[in-house]
Amino acid sequence: MTGGPWADVRIRSTRFDLRPITETDVTPRYLGWFASRGASNITQHPASLDDLRTYVRDRSDRTDILFLAIRSADTGQHIGNLKLEPIDRALSGAILGIFIGEEAWHGKGVATETIGATAQWLQAELGLRHLWLGVTEDNHAARRAYEKSGFVLAPCPLIPARPGILTMALDLVPQKRA
Repeated sequence: MTGGPWADVRIRSTRFDLRPITETDVTPRYLGWFASRGASNITQHPASLDDLRTYVRDRSDRTDILFLAIRSADTGQHIGNLKLEPIDRALSGAILGIFIGEEAWHGKGVATETIGATAQWLQAELGLRHLWLGVTEDNHAARRAYEKSGFVLAPCPLIPARPGILTMALDLVPQKRA
């Protein structure tokens, strides 16, 4: 693997380091995250390590996808992933997906902290203005985390309306008040 167009990206927050995920991050532990109750809202689960490696590989060289491993800054443990897919420069935004696989980190503010750091980086480095996401109506914990990060219910030009799915948006550049 060449490292792709995002090979040098490093995003840091107080407790976490984010860097492009690689095939070396694909471990039995990572695959095991998909069997946890926290993965119930993920639509497609890899069946094997090879499937998961292929998924990572297929995203590594694309300029419209930034797929990051979330690691504990203290221990280096891979605890989850944050993905921007697609990054749409014409719309100046991206669709965000986040998955905290390590259950010991659930409810500890990982999403809020890593989304905040990523949002700052996206605005400063790529000039993006918007983040969007889709979340199931019944995923109350995720909705609370997204709201803490500043997301509000709003339509997304990249996510088609579907029953049971809410779309949320975060403006990365504060709107000027009249």
